[in-house]
Amino acid sequence: MLPEDRKDAIYRYLFAKRSATIHELATLMAVSAMTIRRDIKFLQDAGLVVGIHGGARLPAVVHQALPYVEKAQLNVHAKQSLGRYAASLVQDGQVVYLDAGTTSYEIARALGDQVSLTVLTNDFTIAAWLMRHSHITLFHTGGKVDKRHIASVGAMAATALAAFNIDLAFLSASAWDVTHGLSTPDEDTLLVNQAVLAASAQRYLVADSSKYGRYSVYSVCKLQQLDGVITDDDCPCAAVEEMKQRGIRLHRVNRRG
Repeated sequence: MLPEDRKDAIYRYLFAKRSATIHELATLMAVSAMTIRRDIKFLQDAGLVVGIHGGARLPAVVHQALPYVEKAQLNVHAKQSLGRYAASLVQDGQVVYLDAGTTSYEIARALGDQVSLTVLTNDFTIAAWLMRHSHITLFHTGGKVDKRHIASVGAMAATALAAFNIDLAFLSASAWDVTHGLSTPDEDTLLVNQAVLAASAQRYLVADSSKYGRYSVYSVCKLQQLDGVITDDDCPCAAVEEMKQRGIRLHRVNRRG
């Protein structure tokens, strides 16, 4: 198993169990306790887990979003599957917003078949990828640069979004659940998300299940306010049932696609 896949597996195991010992994880992953300690240190530095004596647990509250480079190493297969599914919802001629993030980047990578699109994004990595496609008219919001996430955020980016009539918006998340909806630890990101919601005819959250069950300080919206939630099939069964009961339109995608 590759180190990136092992970290992904450790995180998904903690997501399901909420906590685990080093011995438990070492046995499960068939590696040494020292390797597991290094993996836990990586995940803890990334803000995904909390190290405890002899093991690790999952945090309930997200205080800051992961840097882009670290996010890109996690849940790669799930993000690719989500990206392909989300891109399949896009129709020729639409104005589409892609939120900053590694899952949205996979949507951008899957947009190759549409004849003509206008894409708006605040993500520099997405913009760089889409510039190679002549059939896509590309706009970047501009605004204050968040160097950790390689994206523009804040009031200037939000103001730019208000000038557009967006047909279809794909939002990303560092934290989401049934109770709190979509939330963010960053006020500047909140401004951008609120502007997108106001400017868009259809709004989807696209987020892998590892982000589920967590919340942060700023509330973006309730899941019921969205036209749909696109996540992978590792989302807990109890959460899936509760979302159905609350009328949330859930699209579950095979994470291995």
